[in-house]
Amino acid sequence: MQTIAVRWYFVVGLGLLILLGFIFQIARGDKLEQPIAFNHQKHIQNHVACVTCHPLSEQYARAGMPGVKTCVRCHEDVIYRKPEKDKIQSYYRSNQEIPWQRVYRVKSHAYFSHRRHTAIAKLNCVECHGQVADYDKPITQPFMEIKMNNCLACHEEKQASVDCVDCHR
Repeated sequence: MQTIAVRWYFVVGLGLLILLGFIFQIARGDKLEQPIAFNHQKHIQNHVACVTCHPLSEQYARAGMPGVKTCVRCHEDVIYRKPEKDKIQSYYRSNQEIPWQRVYRVKSHAYFSHRRHTAIAKLNCVECHGQVADYDKPITQPFMEIKMNNCLACHEEKQASVDCVDCHR
């Protein structure tokens, strides 16, 4: 019985160390590394709308990241070989999703809905994500921190609800 308790404490302790390491990494501002050097600027210049790659943003709480099948719709030809395009093809041929690293995280006690902000409030992506059309490198850090005071400031400016139960459940 004592051996089980020791193992349990070890597992919990290890889990806490990993969690703390992750928290400190974020606190230090370390940048994430994305699996593909995605160029938003080039996609916008080619008239690819945000919803083409993030179709869930107008219908669901989460915008989602583009799956490999979304990327392959435009990047299926292999006439113009480029390293990043080859990566897309490699993920597609091996039937794997692109392991995008999530940049924006909403705390578990809060609720955020992309649909409410894009489809209902008609906010443009740049209001929270910055001038995405100028990003020629992958997004590795949030444009704006997801903090209550940032959300409240925007809600007050737009005269939107500041009722606690709208975002805290």
